[in-house]
Amino acid sequence: MSHAYALNTVLDVYDAVYQTIEEVRNRDGGSDFKLGADCNGLLSYLTSYRFLMTALSFKKIFEILEPLTRTLQARDIDILAAMYLVNSAKESIVALRTEETFENIFILAKEFDDKYENEEFEPLRTTRKRKVRKMDGELCSDEVEQNPIQKFKVDTYFVALDIIKTQISQRFTNKTIEVMKDFALLSTKRIKALKKTLKAFL
Repeated sequence: MSHAYALNTVLDVYDAVYQTIEEVRNRDGGSDFKLGADCNGLLSYLTSYRFLMTALSFKKIFEILEPLTRTLQARDIDILAAMYLVNSAKESIVALRTEETFENIFILAKEFDDKYENEEFEPLRTTRKRKVRKMDGELCSDEVEQNPIQKFKVDTYFVALDIIKTQISQRFTNKTIEVMKDFALLSTKRIKALKKTLKAFL
């Protein structure tokens, strides 16, 4: 089971997942303190905007990476197609790193919240930005509250996309791609195609 499939399943049957955890907590949580605490933690996380924003962000990311993953894991891998998907995935990940895309994810989170009227989703928490300690004699400025949505965008969403882009670039350099293209000529599929082409000319 892929990460994308698991995530989509949780989002598609969210009600059932929540109710199952709640039932386990109510039935066994009283006698098993650790189980009860784990269930409460999961329920708290599942009813938070941190969960919604994270899940919906990675849903978009997995939609880009899943075709590439399937191609790279195929038994009879088409290397040329895989290299095309690598470049395509890198470009698509970069395209996600926009204010507009993030706003769209936030809108989807609010729509998900509205869909489950019986659940109250905890908003992202406001945190205070720590200031660098002032030297002796300097006046210490007040701490500034950070917008939680902007903080999530910068510290989580953008960071995740940057890491993914960096990992793709490091794993598939131009030199690596050229070598893999050469290996593609030795694949069974390419050899059969070449053989068929040669027969047509004979």
